[in-house]
Amino acid sequence: MLKKASSFRVLSSASGQGPAMGTRSLLWREHRDRQQALAPQGWFPYQPHVVLWLTDDQGWANVGYHNKHFYTPHMDKLAKEGVVLERHYTFPWCAPSRASLMTGRMPHRGFQEAGQRVPQDVRMLSQMMRDSGYSTHHIGKWHLGLTRSWQYPTSRGFDTSLGFMGGGVDYVSSRITDHALGDDWICAGVDLQQNGGPATGRNDVFSGTWMAAEIDRVVFNRTRSKPMFLYVALQAMHSPTPGVEVLRPFMTHYTEQLEDPRFAESAALISHADELLGRLTDSLWSADMWGSTLVIHLSDNGGQVNWVQEEVQGNNWPLRGMKRSLFEGGVRVPAFVGGGALPLSARGRVLDGYVHLADWFATLKVLAGSTEDVPEGSLSIASYIAGAVDKSPREGVVLAAGNSGSTVNFVEAVIQGPWKLINGSTPCGWDTYQGDHFPNQSSTATPGFMQPGCNTMATTLLFNIETDPHETINLADSPADVHRQRLAELFDLLSRARSEASPFEMDHDRAFDRQTRLGWCEMMRDDRGGFLGPYMEGRPATRDAYEYEAAIHSQLRRLPMDTDAADYALRAATAKGA
Repeated sequence: MLKKASSFRVLSSASGQGPAMGTRSLLWREHRDRQQALAPQGWFPYQPHVVLWLTDDQGWANVGYHNKHFYTPHMDKLAKEGVVLERHYTFPWCAPSRASLMTGRMPHRGFQEAGQRVPQDVRMLSQMMRDSGYSTHHIGKWHLGLTRSWQYPTSRGFDTSLGFMGGGVDYVSSRITDHALGDDWICAGVDLQQNGGPATGRNDVFSGTWMAAEIDRVVFNRTRSKPMFLYVALQAMHSPTPGVEVLRPFMTHYTEQLEDPRFAESAALISHADELLGRLTDSLWSADMWGSTLVIHLSDNGGQVNWVQEEVQGNNWPLRGMKRSLFEGGVRVPAFVGGGALPLSARGRVLDGYVHLADWFATLKVLAGSTEDVPEGSLSIASYIAGAVDKSPREGVVLAAGNSGSTVNFVEAVIQGPWKLINGSTPCGWDTYQGDHFPNQSSTATPGFMQPGCNTMATTLLFNIETDPHETINLADSPADVHRQRLAELFDLLSRARSEASPFEMDHDRAFDRQTRLGWCEMMRDDRGGFLGPYMEGRPATRDAYEYEAAIHSQLRRLPMDTDAADYALRAATAKGA
């Protein structure tokens, strides 16, 4: 048994929902063998339990099997005994990646620009799993809408939900951080909800504590007549750091190794995430579920690097770039599949075929036995993971095309075979490399980093990421015919991707002026005892409706701050009839 941090040994039986962590049923081996015997040879059991485990900002090197300086024994063990996906790609930042994962849409076909939202009529993975007979549960970060109740997890196919709706909160208080204020939420408050309502009594506790307890609650109290779909979206390794006092139990390994304090603090967050994964594994064993469970471990994008002392620093060594960049360090992430439901013949392999976050929609459709249509661009890798086929169905990846948004500086990128095109000007510092011990006391920011108008000179980059995985040699200006031909082919692919782009709608709620939205947000928060909630509920549903009403009846543009949704509707109807 791998050693556990003492803080989580205390938590192992705190929920009171099942056996203490680390115990296993004496009947387990019989149960596991029975499950494997029922599964077709070299294939998955019918409707396995599925745990979709998503870390936040975990870089390529923020895992032990890629970088020996990080302590992640549970990730390393599951990866070694499972299937490692070495070419798993994402979008360069959070919300578009999560939208792609949940909807099966490639970013350019859905969500890739800040200010967009997933429309109400777009089906999510959780809805497909629920309609296939699964009990469905969400724990952790959402970041897929928060102003209206239809955007919340329990309105999107999840039976239960406990977590925060925005892009980032304080690890202990669950209050909105400076990163998120004015972006996701427009007013300050506690961002922690349970099944759409305030998660009263769950805040002011380290997020790892309530996540661990909720995982056990779901596992040990699930509906046993149904398979389980559990989506755990961790807070680690997102900024800001919770601080040394909170992370001290997870820094032991690094202090023993005499690591730099800056490195130890950031690295402790991924060791904390690893500890939660180990706890999940033990709980699944104790609940006699391990043999019929598939665990899918992913990250939403590459590691964050910004050289600010108070910020969490990711590590993408030896890849180039970071979160928000289209270089490999921003979009190629640690990913693996494990669990007892993984066919025995498939285990212990490393696969180099291309996989994108959007592919999990089509893949889980196959495993769930769903007859639902799959969005174009989502490709099932079930046979590839199981070892039934030798190659991934994906021969290339459209990473970003068309209006990719200001968050990535409007850069586009596509991959086809071993060739990768990056089209656009990269901001200063986004294209740098980190060392295997980044960050440390000698880490300094690249000149011009995050300075407006400071961009790299090159606007077209061509790499052979098979022979040059670290993107060191730009072949875009090579006179060789083969390189000119590849460049033309990739631009043609990019042009086709632009033409087929079908971006999701912009968030109509942003049409309201800031002061009005701020008042409604604060009113909702105060009514919920300090907890934030869907403050646009009951307001006009579309930008056109709001602008039409505001243009004709100017008194609706700035309503008193104590106006609630019902009063707004009444006044709007009265104004229209005037």
